[in-house]
Amino acid sequence: MSKEYFFELIASPVGPLFMIVDGAGVMRVLEFQDREERWRPTLARRFEGATLTEKPGAFDHAATLSRYFDGDIEAIDAIATKATGSDFQLAVWQALREIPAGTTTSYGAIARKLGKPTPCARSALQTAQTRSPLLCLVTASSARMVH
Repeated sequence: MSKEYFFELIASPVGPLFMIVDGAGVMRVLEFQDREERWRPTLARRFEGATLTEKPGAFDHAATLSRYFDGDIEAIDAIATKATGSDFQLAVWQALREIPAGTTTSYGAIARKLGKPTPCARSALQTAQTRSPLLCLVTASSARMVH
């Protein structure tokens, strides 16, 4: 049985975004639409055999993102997300989303929080961040970071 997902192309001040949500409205992918070489393989790998239907206004996430871009930096915290990845990647992505709005932290602090306080772990954190299918959302959270 094929699972159904919905997609929407969203205009934003940083360029067009491509979003996929599941039937419950949980965001599964948020990528720059013009980075097709990045999101096409993600779709093929993570949503093999799924039905993907365009649904403008899907679950009001575009409006939430618009509020974020208009300066309400906490707006994105209300968006439910679910990504697939390794246990380490999932832990990193969750830790990045937990950075409180208006605060800063470092990769080293997150590595220590995850129990991996080595220089290699900090590098692995950065790599995990870039592999998130919710890169735009994770990056928005991690913009609160310092290196």
